[in-house]
This record gives sequence, structure tokens and C-alpha cells, in this order.
Amino acid sequence: MITPYVLVSALAAVVAAIVAIVAWQRRTAPGGRPLVWLMAAVFIWSAGAALEYATVGIPGKIFWAQVQYFGVVTCPVFFLLLAIEYNHLDRWLSRRNIGLLFIVPAVTLVLVFTNAWHGLIWPTVTPIGDPAANLALYTHGIGFWLGSVGYGYLMMALGTGLLIRAALHFPPAYRRQAATLTLAALAPWFVNAIYVAGLSPIPGLELTPLVLVFSGALF
Repeated sequence: MITPYVLVSALAAVVAAIVAIVAWQRRTAPGGRPLVWLMAAVFIWSAGAALEYATVGIPGKIFWAQVQYFGVVTCPVFFLLLAIEYNHLDRWLSRRNIGLLFIVPAVTLVLVFTNAWHGLIWPTVTPIGDPAANLALYTHGIGFWLGSVGYGYLMMALGTGLLIRAALHFPPAYRRQAATLTLAALAPWFVNAIYVAGLSPIPGLELTPLVLVFSGALF
């Protein structure tokens, strides 16, 4: 089923792919490679969302929601890696340290794909609102709050803190850029907090990947 939500999410996926390609061409710049991976994760999230919104029936929607989680749980880690590189702190980016950062996302993905057995991510998934909108409401369990929200927000907070550090301590010519990037990083965090808190004006609609696309374009 094609709805406005499908089209918006599909557009976000296309833009994310374009930003990833442009970032790849500039991958030698500080933060370039993590930005490529961040936009790839946003592409997966956005494309998965488009397919979820287009799918009729809860089982199909759950499948595409699970696919989205490859992007959902890795976006915050790639953002932190981007901020670390942007601050020229490459000494922190050993394979061991990077591997450790992905342990919680990996565990969360296991919980997502085995959710039918324990309900730790989504205890219930039900259709909501106008059938023409074709949206579903996902209630959230402790696995979601710890693995997705808790860990994801920790990564975002650390990354944002590093961008603030850059805005305060970089040479004057680069401070404005760092400040702009800090504001760009806060926007998707704010939008996601609204969704997680259940305050979205359209229940069941997640706008975080759309905002992430435009934030990534600013990077």
C-alpha cells in the first residue's frame, strides 16, 4: 500500500544513499568514513521504514521493523565514531575499541529477531488509527529501553559532547562549523525522544531517519 509515509521514507532512503556516495568521495576528510557508514545505516532504516509502511499485515510489518534495526542500533555508534574522528582522536579507534562498541547493538539485534519468543523488544504490535494510513503501534519492552534507547542515547551523548568540545577548542575558523554540526546532531535526538515518549503527533510514525538524513547532509 502506497501512502505519504511510504513516499517520505523512500525519499529519505534515496537522499541517504546520495549523501553516502558523496561522503565516500570525501572519505579522507576527518569523519568521512564513519559518515559513509552512518548514512548507510540511515538508508537501511529509511528503506526498511518505507517497506514497513507499505506492507499490510502485522507479521510483514514486524519483519521490516526487524530489518530496520540493523540501522537503528548502529547509527549511534557510527555517530560517535564520526565525532571521534572529527576531533582527531584516532588513537581511540583501535579494532578492539570499535568491536567493544558494537557488542550491545549485536545483542540487541539478537533480541529483535527472537522477539516472538520473549517480547523483550516489542511486547505487543497492533494496527492503529485510520486503516488507510496503514500504521502499527509498537509497545516497548526492557530490551528496547536498554539496548536501543539507553545505549543509543549514551553514544549520542558522548558524540555530541565531543562536537561541543570541538566547538569550544578548535581554531576560530572551524568553531562555527563544529557548532553547526552540534546543532545538527541534536535535531534527530530530539525527534527520537518525542517518538520514544509517545508524544508523536502521528502515533506509529517514526521521523528520526528523515531528520538524520538532513543532519548527515550537513556533515
